[in-house]
Amino acid sequence: ACDAYDIDVVVRLTGDSPVVSPEIGEIILKSHFNSGADFTEVRKFAVGTNSQVYNVEALKRVIEMVGRADYSEHMTLYMINNPDIFKVNYVDTPEELVRDYRLTLDYPEDLEMFSELFKKLSQEGLDSTLVNVFNVLDENSHIPQINAHRAQIYKTDEKLIKLLKEKTTIKSELSSPRSQLE
Repeated sequence: ACDAYDIDVVVRLTGDSPVVSPEIGEIILKSHFNSGADFTEVRKFAVGTNSQVYNVEALKRVIEMVGRADYSEHMTLYMINNPDIFKVNYVDTPEELVRDYRLTLDYPEDLEMFSELFKKLSQEGLDSTLVNVFNVLDENSHIPQINAHRAQIYKTDEKLIKLLKEKTTIKSELSSPRSQLE
């Protein structure tokens, strides 16, 4: 599809994250283009508010080198775990766009939290911008407590972490130094 429409950059948003931040998107896109990176993401963010930017050529290189990206749900890791192949750019976000909230939809508690959050936003006549979401959660601490005990499994399951590291690290015989790829 990218070739058909002459697209050279892709912004990744995930379907389990209903609170998309145009503010963060604008920050990472600007930084991505200024840095010349293959991949860009923010360092700190509320779980579920991150987005990433990929160059299409970098994604094609992953497929070319590994054949199939069996762990494409974790495409980020192909970039991060291969700094000799891909130029990765990490962006700092303004503190007002960072909180320790879980804003992703994986568990029943997440659905319950979002139901309460969106009900409160609606009652107050607010759009679901990231700033409004944070303000509502800051002022109604019982809402983020609904799912606060849940963790991102790919960050806490040591077996999975090891597997993902192994499967997304491109073997040296398949890779070329980044300088040869430019």
